[in-house]
Amino acid sequence: MSEAYENSYKLLMGETTYEELAQEGMFLLPVNHEDPLVTLEYFEQIEDYEKCIKIRDYKKPKQR
Repeated sequence: MSEAYENSYKLLMGETTYEELAQEGMFLLPVNHEDPLVTLEYFEQIEDYEKCIKIRDYKKPKQR
């Protein structure tokens, strides 16, 4: 389960893409992983507050 949320975090933060994850083989993601609150709640539960702050403060780049 932690792998799914790590993947979700990396996607959310722009550290990876779906294509890059797929190149590594099969990958997991939590249900509704597009919702930042889903990922935030997981990291709150495991008390990884550094990631919580990054998720809270992250602003998606504006699309042109």
